Amino acid sequence: MKYRHLFILSVLLIVALPVKAKSFNGLFGDITVIDASDRPLTEDSLSGVLDFYLVHEFNNHLSGLLEFVYENSAVDTKTDLERFSLKYSFHQRFNLAIGRFHTPLGNINRAQHHGTFLQEMVTRPFFLEYHKSNSTLPLHVVGFMADGMFRRNSLNIAYESTLHSNQAVNQESNQSGLIFIKLDPNDNLSGSINPGFSSRIRVFPDQKNWQVAAFIYQNETEFDLNNLRNLLDETIVGLDFQYTHEQWKLMAEFFHIRHDYHQTSNRFGATAYFLQAGYRYSDKIGLHYRYAFMHIDENDPYYGLTILKDQHRNSVAIRYELNEYNALKLELEYLVHENSSIENITSIGTQWSFLFH
Repeated sequence: MKYRHLFILSVLLIVALPVKAKSFNGLFGDITVIDASDRPLTEDSLSGVLDFYLVHEFNNHLSGLLEFVYENSAVDTKTDLERFSLKYSFHQRFNLAIGRFHTPLGNINRAQHHGTFLQEMVTRPFFLEYHKSNSTLPLHVVGFMADGMFRRNSLNIAYESTLHSNQAVNQESNQSGLIFIKLDPNDNLSGSINPGFSSRIRVFPDQKNWQVAAFIYQNETEFDLNNLRNLLDETIVGLDFQYTHEQWKLMAEFFHIRHDYHQTSNRFGATAYFLQAGYRYSDKIGLHYRYAFMHIDENDPYYGLTILKDQHRNSVAIRYELNEYNALKLELEYLVHENSSIENITSIGTQWSFLFH
């Protein structure tokens, strides 16, 4: 934690400097109720999130970002400093930042943040949810990020690349006894010193009505299972796509995960993807559908840390815009386990999401 505190202190000191600056700050939040068929509707079904978001431009070259999240439910209350960074812009083609970032894995993890006002539905694809029992992808990294954009004919080519610390993997359970993986992007830079890297390259036209991107992530990961230390190389490759036309918006993301174990030379694979379509029925009403799928190798010790099983989910949602800064959402989701002996789950979620700035 000491590195995080020193970084925050440095940002505050820079903010205090007498420079010509401008800022964007906002308070995103939501109140969400999820009623699922595998458990009764209780106070545990209610949760709330406040997301404090600040982007500050100190001058034409130097900027900073802070994102602080407060989450509260009957089961748990926690605060997290999700992102913090200092960026220096050398040129449109090259910027360099240091801090804690959202990993460039797909479009959703880069374009959205912890404020649900930016997402069309109540939930994200289950394998991309922050701090949830099904989250097994490294959605945050600590280190350096370089980004920039080039122009070729009528197309724009943008890139994001990181050099980051190794991930730490912990097994935890909540008050309901649910076992899940907690991925730690290793703010303290402890353990192995072997750095990882990630990169995402996307192409889009000036109209920005479509974009396609490819990404790769590689990292050395260690965890303990049954009192045995496991060391592995995790590699993730994938594609993401987005297209908008009049009232329609289409999105898709694909992930292939590979684990190579050092001690045994075993290799395991997993696959996850989602397809999502949205239709803007009117200025106030949007209709959305999503199919999300994940297959894991249950012989992989990494997934022995969690209750995650092969599954797919169908979700439909309606979003109603109260005004520019407030939205109501209603979502119906049906979870199907590939193992027919495991009960399928139907859930209904309602959410008020908002933005103050």
